[in-house]
Amino acid sequence: MGIFSSKPKVDMESFCRDYYDSQMFHAVVDGEDGSQKILDAAFKLLTDSAPSFLKVAPALFELEMIAMHLELFALAFFKRLSNFEQAVQHSIFTLRYLQNKGRSDIWEAMGKYNTAIAQTATMDASGQKMSGDTAIGRMRITKVNFSRFETFKKWVEPRFSDPDNLTANEKEIVGCVTRVCNRIEVDIMRDTQIGNRMIAGLFLERLGMENICGKDWQPSKDLGLRIASQPLSMYEFSTQALKTVDLQPSLVLLKDKEWSQIDGEACRVTDFTPLGSVVDKDGKVKAMDMTTPYASITIECRKLGKNITGYITHKIDFGHLWAAFKERTVREDEEVIIFWTTKNYKRFVASFGMPKLLVWVCPKGAFELMTNNDYKPELTGEARWNAMSPIIEWKPEVME
Repeated sequence: MGIFSSKPKVDMESFCRDYYDSQMFHAVVDGEDGSQKILDAAFKLLTDSAPSFLKVAPALFELEMIAMHLELFALAFFKRLSNFEQAVQHSIFTLRYLQNKGRSDIWEAMGKYNTAIAQTATMDASGQKMSGDTAIGRMRITKVNFSRFETFKKWVEPRFSDPDNLTANEKEIVGCVTRVCNRIEVDIMRDTQIGNRMIAGLFLERLGMENICGKDWQPSKDLGLRIASQPLSMYEFSTQALKTVDLQPSLVLLKDKEWSQIDGEACRVTDFTPLGSVVDKDGKVKAMDMTTPYASITIECRKLGKNITGYITHKIDFGHLWAAFKERTVREDEEVIIFWTTKNYKRFVASFGMPKLLVWVCPKGAFELMTNNDYKPELTGEARWNAMSPIIEWKPEVME
């Protein structure tokens, strides 16, 4: 099934994963490796005009093509949905997708294109940076910077109580938010496609063409047009792909009836983000307000899959997660497993209004051992239990 054959309604992460796999990461679709065809066609287009491109390392060419495509897809996503929260979730998903593939180098390269795209918002029609010495320049620069700063602050401040003391994971999330903010007020197609031309120029620079051809090298007019066609086609293709589907938010668990789908199931927590709430030095939970959940978590479980967003609405559950992630912290060789349940209460305790999470810190790999009998079948009996049993656990007092 091709990328444009997706169902009308599809969750964001599934669509993006399919798009990335088929367009950039060599998934075979309908018997073809579409991403390799794209790379081969682009490389031939450029080498036909400038044989010196044959000296560019194929791995470098592929890295820059993917990084450029991903950043332009992200811009198209942002423009298409006009939803900042979904754009942030998309940015976080892209980071995790690349990390899971061991391609953090592509994420870093994307950052260069993101910076270039951000700069185009304050360029004039000739592609020069606007000056604060002119009224038009001052107005435009002030508008762009104010809009980005206020949006960034509005998203970050309620979620991170101490921005100067962020964990590595929190820094990554803030970095994702920064990249989304950089896309505010951007239109790479305005005037004489100054954004598109700037991205194409950066692409050439990062391929090292000056090192290959000499410092005074300049692309011919024909090559310039061919180079400019790459980001343009990526952006247009991304925009058209996004128009073919009705993107739905990823699965969210907020109310008990939603959480009850996984009552008693082991769930691995891959992200814990307080939403303005904290636990103070006396161990008391301080909520941001009376309506906002205490935190969001990203979980995976066997029944519902990966990248599920769960909201924590009981202060005891929040306190236990805070203790695991913030106070004790989780080591590289450990993982957090939770069980949401209404079945373990002591006698005469009703579940309504009660905490519902068991929180375990386990050895890494415990989730697979719990949910997949085919994982490490040589581990049986007591040895298997020891490999997945909690190192430390937190349980509400109302539970047995």
